[in-house]
Amino acid sequence: MLQHEVTGSERDRSLFQQELSKRELHAHKAFLEDDKVLPPVFEPLVEMEVKNEKIARSFAHVEDLHVLQTKSRTSDPPRDKRVAVMFSGGPAAGGHNVLFGIQDALGKHNTLLGAKGGPGGFLQGDLFEIEDLSKVKNQGGFDFLGTDRTKIKNKGLLEQARRVCWKHKLDAVIIVGGDDSNTNAAILAEYLYQDGISVIGVPKTMDGDLQAGEYLPIPFGFDTATKVYGELVGNLLRDTTSSKKYWHVVRLMGRDASHVTLEVALQTKPQVALISEEIQHRRRTLQGIVDEMAHGIIKRASHGKPYGLILIPEGLLEFIPELKGMMDDVSTVMKKDAKILLDRNLEYRRKHIQKHLKGKSRKVYSGLPYRVQEMMTLSRDDHGNLRVSQIPTEELIVEMLIERINKLAPGLPLKTVTHFFGYEGRCGPPSVFDAWLGYNLGLTAGSLVLDGRTGYMSAFGDFDKGGRPYAVPLVGLVDIEERSGNKEFVIKKTKVTMADKAFRYFCSRRTSWLEHDCGANPGPRQYEGKTANQLPITVALNKGYKGPFFKL
Repeated sequence: MLQHEVTGSERDRSLFQQELSKRELHAHKAFLEDDKVLPPVFEPLVEMEVKNEKIARSFAHVEDLHVLQTKSRTSDPPRDKRVAVMFSGGPAAGGHNVLFGIQDALGKHNTLLGAKGGPGGFLQGDLFEIEDLSKVKNQGGFDFLGTDRTKIKNKGLLEQARRVCWKHKLDAVIIVGGDDSNTNAAILAEYLYQDGISVIGVPKTMDGDLQAGEYLPIPFGFDTATKVYGELVGNLLRDTTSSKKYWHVVRLMGRDASHVTLEVALQTKPQVALISEEIQHRRRTLQGIVDEMAHGIIKRASHGKPYGLILIPEGLLEFIPELKGMMDDVSTVMKKDAKILLDRNLEYRRKHIQKHLKGKSRKVYSGLPYRVQEMMTLSRDDHGNLRVSQIPTEELIVEMLIERINKLAPGLPLKTVTHFFGYEGRCGPPSVFDAWLGYNLGLTAGSLVLDGRTGYMSAFGDFDKGGRPYAVPLVGLVDIEERSGNKEFVIKKTKVTMADKAFRYFCSRRTSWLEHDCGANPGPRQYEGKTANQLPITVALNKGYKGPFFKL
């Protein structure tokens, strides 16, 4: 029997995955009538403002800037709509539940098509009709459709997208993605407006940096990722108090914002957690950060505690003003001398950069370990930015800590273990919260299509009251930012602020965490019992919810 079950898991996935796919999803009451999904219609709630005239001119056709709320449908929903959906960008837990929600909203009398391989596959017209989603319900990853990072924003690609819509007789396109993907949705909605083709965005990102106030306190994917990291960090904290001799230094995914690090810190109470936005706000230097941590380590050791854990956000280095300026100068040299540096090894690149940097940037660069200098000469992303995940920031911190402690407290042993938790959090089976949120965002997106809306991002808020669907105009979120030397339309990322209630609470507790062994292990994701419906702590604190749970 056991051999049969093991063999069966090769075909039908593990027993856990099979059982999870059988679970019922809970729809918001606005979508239900006699236990059947009935897609609502939408009405204006409040009006948003466009950031400037250039944005207003460029998105002139998508006129309605009202945040929308739902009201009950009084007539049968439209029929015979053909709707395409695609995943865009990195995976996030809950994506398959979005598909399930869209399909439920569209019902049996409309057709849902999936784009294989993300926007790139869509542009090639690689679409298929989605029928049975039962095996991917409540499953992690984006593997049912696949994904990529193609940006549909220049005239040629926009026209190619239009031809695909015509060929497949599409009435609507739904893009499930992060800030860049939803920016593309806004641009595509404007381009296809006169064709009568609706474009709707669905917000996802494990980084938690795509938000829209009370209408979207957090996108799907964040809760699962932070619960995965929370369990891993909690395990390491238990290791520190067991062996009583190691400092674990953990870098967590989250380049442009520290929501992940803050959430995991609140879940686990480590001895030290760095928040990039605070460091930038206080204009801290790298050496100053290391000095403060070194004094804390020495103080703990003097009290018989030569162990602990440090959390570092992935994008830390870019938030330190002196390093940010240096990294920008490195990028400038690399762009200017791209032909010279092409196919050269890291040592050649390192020496070339060091030779051509000037002033403070050269001094800062030269003071870094050789390995980190080399990492800073690696290839850039599509926006011309350094891929910071390639830089072992945790190892840089350890090297500097050892050097500093040797000067401040000679002979004090510092045993360190470094970790980077990134991809581990992207594709796990969704938490109950992410399964619930993804499904309802999908229901909202499908309902927006049937209501004839375009240029909107589906949203969901009021988690403590059972949830409420909203629609946020994408143009109201668009700003202009310089990328690779060009002014581009972008949806601005939401970062941790010094006024956030979650950050202020963290500040009030971190001294105690450093002095004492307060570490907590939140354990694995739960699907039954009291903790199954637990909200992200940062969301609960920032929104002033009275309890830590959301209502199904």
